[in-house]
Amino acid sequence: MNRFAIALIAIAICATQAIAAPTPKVAVVDLQRAVTECRDGIDARADLLKKTEQYNTVLKVLLADFEKMRAEAEKDLAKLTADERTEREKQLQKKNREFQNRQR
Repeated sequence: MNRFAIALIAIAICATQAIAAPTPKVAVVDLQRAVTECRDGIDARADLLKKTEQYNTVLKVLLADFEKMRAEAEKDLAKLTADERTEREKQLQKKNREFQNRQR
């Protein structure tokens, strides 16, 4: 009986504390609005766009180099020996991998 009374009192104390606890407040932040309206968001977006343009410029140059190498390889294919042909293919594959890695 004594244990039962102690357990009942402990449960009553825990229940009253749970009811009396303040409810947590939740805040919601609209990230789209923060980026478009606040000064830091506008600056960050401008920096991101500038970096994107730089990366796109580098990618265009790499793609142009790859296309140029491929066109030259196709043109000279008949003149090349087997060893030169495999070397040219390796160079093209390397250039293609470099482009794909940068693109990712």
